[in-house]
Amino acid sequence: MSLLRLSLSLSLSLSLAVASCRPSLPASAPSPAPVPPPAATAPPAVDAGSPAVDAPPADPCAPLLARHRAVIARVSGDNSPWAEPLATFGRCLPTPGGAWAVVVDDAEIDASESQGTSVQGHWSVVHVGADGRAARLTRSDQWISHYLPGIVGAVVHDYDRDGEPELVLLGRASVSEGADRPSGEVFTLRDGAVAPYAHAAGIEPDEARDVDGDGRPDLVTRTPYRANGDDSPSDFTYLMEGPSLVAHSLADGTFSRSDEVAARFAREQCPRRDETAGGAEVSATSVACARLWGVPAATVARVIRARCASPAENESGSPRRRHCGDTRVLLRWAAATPPLTLRQ
Repeated sequence: MSLLRLSLSLSLSLSLAVASCRPSLPASAPSPAPVPPPAATAPPAVDAGSPAVDAPPADPCAPLLARHRAVIARVSGDNSPWAEPLATFGRCLPTPGGAWAVVVDDAEIDASESQGTSVQGHWSVVHVGADGRAARLTRSDQWISHYLPGIVGAVVHDYDRDGEPELVLLGRASVSEGADRPSGEVFTLRDGAVAPYAHAAGIEPDEARDVDGDGRPDLVTRTPYRANGDDSPSDFTYLMEGPSLVAHSLADGTFSRSDEVAARFAREQCPRRDETAGGAEVSATSVACARLWGVPAATVARVIRARCASPAENESGSPRRRHCGDTRVLLRWAAATPPLTLRQ
């Protein structure tokens, strides 16, 4: 009995000793606290007072031409003589930097004219930039049955090589009691404004075409040999014109009236020197050609006075000499310095 108790006592002692030698296990780590979700970001504030900016139109020509058509529709009927000339102003030519346009801005019928009903209005040369901003140069005009101005052509070319072309605008007025009146001008965009192109001042082109194949449109003109004759017994003026000449476009944006290209073009119009300035067939062209060939002014004036009827004779309706045109105009042309002198 004592041996059994001793054995149990030893077993219990050994069990306690083994248990006391085991390493203690660490306590479980507490779970991390949940991370709150990020606060919602407020949308950016909008300045309600800022004006909205319209995007530039995809087609800058469309709104200009639509307004132009609406304006002329208000004054044009089935038999309106001005309907067709007014419509010719509706032109728009896209460019790398936007577009050039010619449009009628406003037009009103005026029945107070002593010579008949007319249309009074304004038309503009407009440049629209790529950003949609428009610059314009506005002119006033009148359309009446016997005088109907219109546009016959428009050409764009970057003469000054600033990246945005100039506009060559060619016009013509239909005149019932005489020859049509041509007109022409070159426009540019300078410092955000439409303005006449300074290098083309006084040229008044009838055409814009490349006469020498250098890729630049030259300006064909009759200036300085274009004027109104005013010695008709009907009291109506008439158009007097000399030969076509050319202003040759140069690479620096200017034009030459007297270089070899201009001289070659003039020789085609005036093939030879004529000391008699046309002799028995004196005309506006023969007088101008004689001066271009260097025939002295006094010689040409002497021929005009000898061969041509005076204004008084012409106004009488029964001139004794040939009607060469208004001799006052011819004598002015004879006295003026020609734009170039041709040589054999």
